[in-house]
Amino acid sequence: MVLIATSVTLGSALRDDGPAVPDPAGGGPAPAAALIPSGPPVPLKLASRGSVVLYVPIAAARVTAIDYHTVDGARALDLTPSGRLLNASLLDRLERQVIGGTAATPSYYESGGSTQSVDVGAAAGTQLYAPVTGVVVGITPYVVSGRAWGSVVSVQPLGDPTVVVVLSNLAPDPSLRVGSDISAQTPTLLGTVVDLSPVLKMDIAQYTADAGNHVHIEVRPAEVLAIP
Repeated sequence: MVLIATSVTLGSALRDDGPAVPDPAGGGPAPAAALIPSGPPVPLKLASRGSVVLYVPIAAARVTAIDYHTVDGARALDLTPSGRLLNASLLDRLERQVIGGTAATPSYYESGGSTQSVDVGAAAGTQLYAPVTGVVVGITPYVVSGRAWGSVVSVQPLGDPTVVVVLSNLAPDPSLRVGSDISAQTPTLLGTVVDLSPVLKMDIAQYTADAGNHVHIEVRPAEVLAIP
């Protein structure tokens, strides 16, 4: 699979208010806590799409916020969030109380009433683990304003070859390769969260106390090659 991100998904916007873009390899100093490896997260259901279950890919103590939003110009499929919606209307809150819930699920926000994609917030440098069990089918640059800022990692989930789970805003671990088997149950390290704050204004920042760095996750239909 070849996937190169050349545009910014809705949920982030290009900065037009700052100085010249610094070297993305630098990224600025990380918070002290982010310099200490967080270790793998305890498997916690984030969302689902049909038979595909996504898990929170970052240790719970390092998550700054979770925000679902629409995707501009991509064929992202709607997700079914797991957990408690924090910015629900009164009617939604009453309905959710009737339906019930569990404490062992994450709290989250929805921006614009869409669940096409999800941003899981964490400080730059935070370790990021597999949100789904499957096979890596693509690792390509995430390009913003003509420069690579981290990578896009595409995963074919186990048991459903009709979709691909796409993650962006990460620096892949050197051991990660196309063809690598990854697991969400015994979490596989994928890499670390990239600092995009020098080039992007991130909507999730309205729910956090920092610039809003995050890993972006979508589920898309798998590309099918036509057979003549």
